[in-house]
Amino acid sequence: MDAPESLTGEPGIDWDDEDATDNLLPIPQITSNEAYDSMDRFAEKQEPAVAEKLIDVLNRRKPFRNFKDKVIELGIEDELNGIPLNKVMQRKPFSIG
Repeated sequence: MDAPESLTGEPGIDWDDEDATDNLLPIPQITSNEAYDSMDRFAEKQEPAVAEKLIDVLNRRKPFRNFKDKVIELGIEDELNGIPLNKVMQRKPFSIG
């Protein structure tokens, strides 16, 4: 939603104006199932003890938040950074116009 020009000092976007949207890039979207599968594949590639902990949190309530927290707790966030979700997102390339 656009904020009024009186608040931003900038004119609002006319979403019906093709010129206004020509320079916008589509944001790749993945489903929650695809994201879950990516986290599951990441977990399965870890050492057995780590994999067990990650899979355990995936099978609990709030798997996305708990997975992130567990990755940080285990100190493996560098391994995770960009791996699972970016691989899924790469199949939908950005394009201009």
